[in-house]
Amino acid sequence: DLTKAFHKFSQFSREIGPGDRGTGLGLSICKKLIELHHGRVKIESVPMKGTTVSFFLPQYTHRDLFKESISQAMSRCVDEGGSLSIIIFDILDFEALEKRLGVKQTELVLLKMEKVINDALRRVADVAIKDTKAIMVLLPDTKKENAYIVMGRLSQVLEDFLIREQMTSKIEVHSNVVCFPEEAKTLEEILDGIYS
Repeated sequence: DLTKAFHKFSQFSREIGPGDRGTGLGLSICKKLIELHHGRVKIESVPMKGTTVSFFLPQYTHRDLFKESISQAMSRCVDEGGSLSIIIFDILDFEALEKRLGVKQTELVLLKMEKVINDALRRVADVAIKDTKAIMVLLPDTKKENAYIVMGRLSQVLEDFLIREQMTSKIEVHSNVVCFPEEAKTLEEILDGIYS
């Protein structure tokens, strides 16, 4: 039965009549969700000992996640004729900051900064993602002039956060906007604009 375990509505060793009933969709749904995340699932069974279902998901870096998000947003823009703006909040002199605060403390501060920005975003489609030494904000269907308005508001939110955390003398943030398709036509051009 293992070859059919992930098929919809498969039920094994169930006798007809009263008792617990299921639809046989659980493993099928799990497999689809795992595959959507570019993972894989396997099932192993030893008679009279038990069954093990294992799944494996790829480990994404923040940059991988951001590249995938940009790529998906660009595809939607092409299909729907929209625009995409990306704001980058780059931590200046990052290596010196890590030496002063330590790697773990620096990571914690960046995670908090990412959360503060995500909490300040007003549209569901907008998202902030932390990279190694930057926070990138993806703004689908946002023209460049509006992205600058959002950048100003988010810059103020970040500044307020750094003041509350007493970090203004330790962390300096530079911000920039890159727009598709006005300034960049490919994913590589967008990434060059972000990481330049």
